[in-house]
Amino acid sequence: MANRFVQLDALRFFFAVIVVLGHAFGFEATLVNGGFAVDFFFILSGFVLSHALIGRPSSAAGFAWARLARLYPLHLVTLAWIVVIVLRTVPQDLIPAAPELAVHLTMLQGLAILAKHTWNQPSWSISIELIVNILLFHPIVRARSVATATACVVGAYAAILVIWGPLFNGFSIQRIGSPLLSGGLLRGVGGILLGYLLYEAHLALKRRLAAGTGFRRAATAIESAGLCILGLSMAIDSPVLHYLPVPISALLILQMATVPGAVSRALGTRFFAALGDISFSIYLLHTPLLITFGAAGLITLDTRAGSFFAWALYLVMLVPLSFASFRYIERPLQRRLMRYSGWWRTSTATS
Repeated sequence: MANRFVQLDALRFFFAVIVVLGHAFGFEATLVNGGFAVDFFFILSGFVLSHALIGRPSSAAGFAWARLARLYPLHLVTLAWIVVIVLRTVPQDLIPAAPELAVHLTMLQGLAILAKHTWNQPSWSISIELIVNILLFHPIVRARSVATATACVVGAYAAILVIWGPLFNGFSIQRIGSPLLSGGLLRGVGGILLGYLLYEAHLALKRRLAAGTGFRRAATAIESAGLCILGLSMAIDSPVLHYLPVPISALLILQMATVPGAVSRALGTRFFAALGDISFSIYLLHTPLLITFGAAGLITLDTRAGSFFAWALYLVMLVPLSFASFRYIERPLQRRLMRYSGWWRTSTATS
């Protein structure tokens, strides 16, 4: 069993960049439906975590600790960064209240507890990922319950379409009847468990499709077309295209993992693997760096005003900063937390 789908991790980098550009310049000026990048993250996360959990089963406590070790250290560092900047530069009456900070510290900011995004806005999605991973994903995948996962996926997306409609890329912490149920939670349930279903499909199809010469020849055309359609569905504000980002993301992930074409092989090189490594850091670091540039007077956050040099410097700095974060913060802290914990236990995989 391969340890990593490098070509899919590389795609994560490009979707992180879509989020960065949307938050920096506005999604209307970049990709109008770029918020669907988060749904790609959810689906891909469910797929690769299924690969890891099925190949190396763990207890519920071990899995929860592993996810915390992966997501929490960088979240805490970026949150502390923003807190320091805000306390030094923002008038006292405009500083978010302590309870809001407590919500972020406990990784509950993706639920409908807060009325608006505060502190590190993109972190709402990692909050949702952690909650869904622990409460639904682990038990369903350990049981290999395709029926339960299918019911959750259908129910989540049906509820999204009824409540919000097909353009749900802005559905995040909005309340749905209860402080514990948010639009983002529905997106996370649907996307992450859809990723699990795709992995089961991958296991069923990989030998059959990989052996067929026709499929291998068509793979490059399929993945190229899929990427183009996905890009168009995020770039063009069309009612018809609003339905496409999630299913195209799902099909693209399944195809590129099962029968890689030329695009997948190119994305599987060492260069793109390195970019995939820093995608999480880019995702969490871009907001505190943006706030820092705003506090320094280099850019104006409300109007997105600033010189070309200031914006170029922001984008250029983000990449090496993310490499440093991955090497010196994200990965070392994750390994240390795993090393000091005795909760990570594996057992024989069952079909």
